[in-house]
Amino acid sequence: MPHHIRTTSLAALALLLSLAGCTTQPASSGMLSPQPATQTPVVQPAAAPAAKAVKGYLSAQAVQSCADAFLAHYKSGDELVAIPAAANDLERMVTKHVGVGSSPAITASSQADGKSEESESLWEFHRALGPKFSARNCGEIKAFIDLAFVDAKRVNSLVKKQFNRPRPSEADPKHPKQNPSFPSGHATTAGLRYKLLAAVSEASPDAEIELFKQGWFMCYERLVVGVHYPSDIAAGFLLGEMVADHVLKQAAADPSGEAGKALRAAKEQWRAVKVGG
Repeated sequence: MPHHIRTTSLAALALLLSLAGCTTQPASSGMLSPQPATQTPVVQPAAAPAAKAVKGYLSAQAVQSCADAFLAHYKSGDELVAIPAAANDLERMVTKHVGVGSSPAITASSQADGKSEESESLWEFHRALGPKFSARNCGEIKAFIDLAFVDAKRVNSLVKKQFNRPRPSEADPKHPKQNPSFPSGHATTAGLRYKLLAAVSEASPDAEIELFKQGWFMCYERLVVGVHYPSDIAAGFLLGEMVADHVLKQAAADPSGEAGKALRAAKEQWRAVKVGG
């Protein structure tokens, strides 16, 4: 075939391949090598929006301030005190003694509490407030305390990271530290709820003592099931009270703010529940 005819034929073939979606490149053998057609990009489904974090009443600055105020009680000079091994051993013995020395009723209640959701243990305060204190009657009260519960968890988490104390079941130094023991999160919740419920119910001194007793019983349960040391629950309860004080002060300083309005609604609901018979 004459050279000019072969060249024209090659050009025509290249044009046809180009129209078909291919390109041409000289191969080592001098043959034309078709390239894969351009693929339509796969459109990935949009990622589901991340769940919005639930915020409490306190700002990040207020949460840190509360944690710092708590930690100030556990400093020698400018340094946090270390938890000595001797105290660890002693407290482990006390915790074990509590577990074997409790009555069957206390043991059964403690074990049941250990299996229940912490958020639902709010209604255990019916022992102090009476049967009217229930999920059916007290939705506004629960809503008020639930947001403060978020604040308590935030503060407790900050403090726990400073000590990183193993739980009684993790006393072996080779055991990994999972959720630190000091201060107890359940005790923090109990102290918070006792203090806020005293404010919501406008409790008399005697009524406040009954709320306090119920809160402490909920802490004692943590000893019976062997997941905390005595100092964990004592410190945790006090931390919960401190968080409650921060929330109540914020509500008093800004009655039209979120905490102020929620506290007012909770109080109004409790008054209505008591009058309702």
